[in-house]
Formats: sequence, structure tokens, C-alpha cells
Amino acid sequence: MLEDEDVKDICEALEVNKALRILNLSWNKIRKDGAKAIGQVLKTNRVLSQLYLNINVIGAEGARHISEGLKVNASLTIIELEENEIGLRGADFIGETLKVNKGLTHLRLDNTMLTNKGVKAICQGLMANKTLVSLELKRNTIKDDGAKVIENLLRTNTTLAYLYIECEIDAMGLKAINQGIEANRGLKELHLELHKAKYEDVELLLEAIKIHRGLKKLKVMGCELGSNEKKMVAERIDRSPNIKISVA
Repeated sequence: MLEDEDVKDICEALEVNKALRILNLSWNKIRKDGAKAIGQVLKTNRVLSQLYLNINVIGAEGARHISEGLKVNASLTIIELEENEIGLRGADFIGETLKVNKGLTHLRLDNTMLTNKGVKAICQGLMANKTLVSLELKRNTIKDDGAKVIENLLRTNTTLAYLYIECEIDAMGLKAINQGIEANRGLKELHLELHKAKYEDVELLLEAIKIHRGLKKLKVMGCELGSNEKKMVAERIDRSPNIKISVA
């Protein structure tokens, strides 16, 4: 596994490399010092377009260094930080970067210890962002307050087309997401992982996408449906031939 010193060596090489477009450093032990070196590269490199740092230990400070690099970088389009414990502080740094970054189109923050406040920081950044198309927030702790923030994002952001989220919400939180879907005109694909969703919850979602009209794919996980309810959902899906719907 690579550690900070190894990453520093790689980053020194990237200072002069003008060909590498994809850098995958996932499944290593990169901490804040390694992330700092990567952040410095992002400030000057204009070739790298994809950066994968999944399953490392960069923490909030590492997220700060990378965010600083991204504030002035316009060539990187994809960054993935899955399973890095960035928490609220890290989300604050990334959220501020999203307000000014004009290159990123895909951001993955699955399992990064985000709670409602962290999700709010990311969503506030996206209120001003016009380039990010895909956002992944699975395996974080998003509850009703976070669902309300996502509703506001869906109401105002027309660039985001692919959204992947996991929520621990009740009827109020689901209502907020449904209202966001109804008001949104940019979303093309929604993956929603719920916790013990009932038939009534799924029914409300299916009603919301009828109003949206632009959605092409809906995947809902974490449902508790009886055999008759599964049959009724299947019948509803058959009546929506223009949307690929999966409920499980």
C-alpha cells in the first residue's frame, strides 16, 4: 500500500508529466500530507482529468488541501473520495470549492461520515455550481433535515442529472424529496436507498416522477413490501414505459 512519502514522489513526477489523464490511488494509506501533495499538483496540472482516492485516510485536513487545489483547477472532471472520514469540516471545505470550481462533473462522497450538516454544506456549494452533473452520497447519515436540504437543491439546481443518496427518513423527509423531484427539471437518474420504506412511500415517489417528466431512471432500495404490494408496484411501473424503474 502507498503511504504519504510514496504519494509525494508520484506528485513530483506529475509536476513535469504532461500525458497522464487518470490517476487511481484508491485502497492505500494516504493521509493529510499525501493529500497536501496532491492538492499542490492540482493547482498547476492542466492535464489530469480523473482522480480516484477511495478508501484512504485523508481526513478533514486532507479534504482541505485537495479542495484548495480544486479551487483553481479546471481540468479535473471526476473525483472520488469514498470511505475517507472527512466529516463536517471536510464537507465545508468541499462545499466552498464547489461554489467556484468550473471543471468537476462527478463527485463521489459515499461513506465519508457526512450527517445532515455535512450534506447541507455540499448542497449549498451546488446552489452556485453549474458544472457538476453526478453526485453520490450513499452510506452517510442523511435524515429528515438533510432530505429538506436535498429538496432545496433539486428545486434550484438544473445541472445535476445523476443523484445517488441513502436516507434514514420518515414520511416528512420523503415528502421533502418528493417535492424536490416534482419541482426539478434537470434530474435524469435517481438512486434512492431508504430504510424500511412502505408501499405508501413508494407510491408517493411514483406519483412525484409522473410530475417530473424528465426522469429516465429511478432505483429505490430498502423497501418492505408484501407480495400484493409488490404486484401493485409492478402494475404501476408497467404504466410508466418511458422510465426505467426498479424497486426492491
